[in-house]
Amino acid sequence: MRIKKNIYHMMFFILFFELISISLVTIGFFLGFETTKNNVLIYLLIIGCIIFLGIIVYCLYSLFCKTFYEFTKNSIRILKNGIMIKEINFNKITYCKYYTFMALLFGDSKGGNLVINYLEDNEEKYIEISFLKKLTKKINSTIYL
Repeated sequence: MRIKKNIYHMMFFILFFELISISLVTIGFFLGFETTKNNVLIYLLIIGCIIFLGIIVYCLYSLFCKTFYEFTKNSIRILKNGIMIKEINFNKITYCKYYTFMALLFGDSKGGNLVINYLEDNEEKYIEISFLKKLTKKINSTIYL
């Protein structure tokens, strides 16, 4: 299984800020303008531009981000431009925990991440992988979450 670095966080933040922007524009429109045909068309144009901007940001991220996390049968690999940067064997992993996206809304920066603690050169390190809860079921049998 291959996952682009921070792709799920990008989608979450794009949708979050689009919803906030659309809500503010809607409140501002209905509180400050009369509902005429021209004003409604301008309002719909602004909403369309906000959605289009979110799509553009997502496409640019997908185009320029070349870092992937790859889960194999017995290791996690970090690939950048097709070149393996790091490989973490499952037998070196000491602890794994998944933090839900709701934790992001409560201010926890680890929300939506799979945090993996592992040993490297007798030193404990960790890696945070942007992940969906339903994807943990696919790797649950190999990494005991």
